[in-house]
Amino acid sequence: MFQRMLSWAVIFFGISSALFPGASFAGIREEARELTKNGNIDGAITLLKNSAEKSENPDLFLDLGSLLGKAEKYAEALDYVGKGIKFFPGNAGLENLRGLLYYKSGKIEQAKASWNAVLKMNPKNSFAAEWIKKIQKNELNQSSANSTEIMEKIKDSSSGSENGSTTLSLDSSSPTLPLEEQKKLAVKIFSDLGAMDKNDLSEVGRLYRELIRKCPDTEQAQESCWRLSNMYLSAYDSPNYNSALEILELFMKRYPFSPGVDQVKSDLLFIYDMLGKHEKLIELYKPSFDAENKLSNEDYVAHGYRYAKALEKIGKTTEANEIYKKILEKDQGRNSISAIMARQKLNK
Repeated sequence: MFQRMLSWAVIFFGISSALFPGASFAGIREEARELTKNGNIDGAITLLKNSAEKSENPDLFLDLGSLLGKAEKYAEALDYVGKGIKFFPGNAGLENLRGLLYYKSGKIEQAKASWNAVLKMNPKNSFAAEWIKKIQKNELNQSSANSTEIMEKIKDSSSGSENGSTTLSLDSSSPTLPLEEQKKLAVKIFSDLGAMDKNDLSEVGRLYRELIRKCPDTEQAQESCWRLSNMYLSAYDSPNYNSALEILELFMKRYPFSPGVDQVKSDLLFIYDMLGKHEKLIELYKPSFDAENKLSNEDYVAHGYRYAKALEKIGKTTEANEIYKKILEKDQGRNSISAIMARQKLNK
């Protein structure tokens, strides 16, 4: 899960650049996730190294530091996380990660300093508070297995064992409010969200779903779909793929011409892949690959492997092999990771 992890503080408060922040980096993060999922952590690390310092997105530093930590390259992880904190001072997700990396490096005092810095910014940050408490009580479990599990679970805020389920339906039998009333209510709900404790994920989720249900014609409803789906994917101990899927499929149905569609499609493809919904993944990808000229060579190479793999899973091996061949053709000798994996498939 950790390679998927976003900073919940960034998701909750960091809306910028049009409707969806970081959309321009979605391809980079998706490719890094794919590499990690296929066991190529070194390839994912290289990709993120080449992108992080050029970006305006703290999530790339979080992903990079997390993967380096997972690979037990703690000194290098600390170096990059430190750079991220210089670029994005006050980012609690990066500071929490630095504390954990310090701890795993045996630098307990530096770890405490990082977590105390987080608590100074937000005294209710449960991740930092829990680790300070454990250090003070000398109850840290030193086994590497437990440490690895904790590394996988780090997040900017923690809500215990919740998985994001909610009883508030997105459907409503009530008449739709007039647009002006929707706008006023959406502004009020966003104001309430900004003032509340972001660690109260149950209440955060309830408010987002209320906004999506009652204010469907507002820009805030589209933004809430994105934020809520990311909460389900990133803010809990394990991703709630089904709840995220419900939100994102609703977005695609309601807002097919939104500027956020490309980012939502990227997340849907990831979720379909994780849930083994190969037919759904193919259905979403098919128009782009049928109209091959719509894809740049770079995009074809980046997405073709996942598409071909899904075709293989449903028994369409011949079609999959054609995609693998085109990946090699469009890679133009660059020997990218996708091309290497495609060649391995064809050589089997």
